[in-house]
Amino acid sequence: MILLLDHSKGRPLYRQIYDQLIGALAGRRLSPGSRLPTVRRLAADLSVNLHTVRRAYVMLAEAGLISLERHNGARVLALPPPSPALSDRFGAELRRLVAEGLAGGLTPDLITELCQQAVADLSQPPL
Repeated sequence: MILLLDHSKGRPLYRQIYDQLIGALAGRRLSPGSRLPTVRRLAADLSVNLHTVRRAYVMLAEAGLISLERHNGARVLALPPPSPALSDRFGAELRRLVAEGLAGGLTPDLITELCQQAVADLSQPPL
């Protein structure tokens, strides 16, 4: 698994790691039971502080997507069934992003197209 970080972005590195791992989970490039690199290994591979990787892993664990076990590392969990809480959180975040896009001059059609493209990209079966 290759993660690419952009140190010049305003987006925190832990969030870039989290976002890319979420993308790999959504695109089924990481399957249930898969082991993730250890925090130390991934931190070394990415040349970042181990707390940066740990923060991303903890966020994934809190979302119920991976398990973190001392000395056993991180494993991808089976995808949970959708929950009302996730739906509510997703809806709120999506509304925030749509409002930001509209306020920034994006048209409703373009926002819809971008959403559809994101779903299509992330729904592709693994190669």
